[in-house]
Amino acid sequence: MSHSDRGIPLLFRSPIPWGVVLLIMLIVVPKFSWAQSDGSGQPAPDQASGQDNAPVLNGDQQPPETSGPAPPPYVLNRPIVAVNLPLRVLGGDTRSFFLPGAQLSAGTDTNQRDGFGSSDTYGTVRGIGSLSLQKLWNRYDFGADYVGGVAYLGNRSLDRSIVQTVHVDQHVSWSTGQFEVRDLFTYLPDGDFGASSYGGTPVLGGLNGGFTGGIIGGSIFSPGQFATLGQQPRINNLLLGDVTQYLSARSSIGAAASYGLTHFTGNKLDLINSWQVASQVSYDYQLNRKDQLALLYAHQTFQYPSSVGNDIESNVVNVLFGRKISGHMEFIVGAGPQFTNIQPPTGSPINRLTVSGRATLKYELRESDFSLSYLRYTTNGSGFFPGATTDIFRLAASHPLSRLWHAQLDVGYNTNHRLESALIPGSANTFDYVLAGVGVHRQLTREISGFVSFLFTNTNFDSPYCLGDSCGKTSQREVALFGLDWHPHPMRID
Repeated sequence: MSHSDRGIPLLFRSPIPWGVVLLIMLIVVPKFSWAQSDGSGQPAPDQASGQDNAPVLNGDQQPPETSGPAPPPYVLNRPIVAVNLPLRVLGGDTRSFFLPGAQLSAGTDTNQRDGFGSSDTYGTVRGIGSLSLQKLWNRYDFGADYVGGVAYLGNRSLDRSIVQTVHVDQHVSWSTGQFEVRDLFTYLPDGDFGASSYGGTPVLGGLNGGFTGGIIGGSIFSPGQFATLGQQPRINNLLLGDVTQYLSARSSIGAAASYGLTHFTGNKLDLINSWQVASQVSYDYQLNRKDQLALLYAHQTFQYPSSVGNDIESNVVNVLFGRKISGHMEFIVGAGPQFTNIQPPTGSPINRLTVSGRATLKYELRESDFSLSYLRYTTNGSGFFPGATTDIFRLAASHPLSRLWHAQLDVGYNTNHRLESALIPGSANTFDYVLAGVGVHRQLTREISGFVSFLFTNTNFDSPYCLGDSCGKTSQREVALFGLDWHPHPMRID
């Protein structure tokens, strides 16, 4: 057993998400029984977010009728530091529904083997299925996504790779606040930054729009993996709970806590497992209908196998400003000090003072989305380092070209600096990761669309780095795919 397997509970050594099943039984089932007895069966507006879960409609559909009191005027702008988001699973309907989906694709894939420098090109065939559920009551909303499938690889030494993701979300709201608990389990053959396991960038082939790139890849709560080398299966699990409470017509407070882990299976490269606990408290004040200020404090703790060493604690204070530029565009920016304490296996603790921050520009219409973001905070090191300071840049856009054609773009870059200098002379202290993907979909029938996509990724270390039996500085990969998506209309269940 390698150091990567020590101390891992047996529950998380299997790709089967038993932790998610337990979460559903303990949290969701009692709410389901209680809410059915309520008898109203009508959804309530998302009062804390200021959105009413506007449905995604075809041209010949009419907006569904909704009932219930209108949200108070001060919730037009949700807290800019809140983790809570409206329930957004496939279908986007304001009614309860069940929705299956499927995708079949074929194409070419380079550098499927583990390690550096490989440029071999292999064929690949992928089959993926999905199931989505949304159940709404007056104050209790439940959503679940499952995506699972297999890719058959031309490289016979790897044979195939398996994909499993489960996202469960239970939302409870009241007149002046909301509470949400969610669990996100992924078993992927490579990193989740860009979610390339789904056949390209998350907007290209992802059956559920790439939800793994949201929480997992973009917050202090997530055990995100910001780079990959070939096919390296890994388990990520994130359990997150958060609450938002309005104090007045202008102010609110929030709190959130999470537990996450990363475990590499079949660990040929001897990548580093990690555990992470994070918490956050925040205060948000609405200056006017367009501008908001917020103050947050966050704490992170990272733990690694005893053979690796470092335990890391990080404390973050940020001041943020948000402005709603128009009804469809918003901008958020914030920064502040980050205090990091590193406890090496031997010797005195190491204390560091750095800067953390974020900036986001979003533009959303019914069929078009644009997002440009920057994040800087402490991460688990993505399996390469025992802790890193990570800068993340991301551009994602989706836009209809015509009634039948739709295009997507996803570009990302991150740079990671090891928190503690390498113990082995000549080993790497930084790595960069670049992702660029583009794809085009065409609607063929009401339920079937075809797509073509291309994805480029590059992992680059500052000096030669050895992982397992593989040594080098750069690992590059290209994936070209064409395929079919099947998505029927949502099946109403209320």
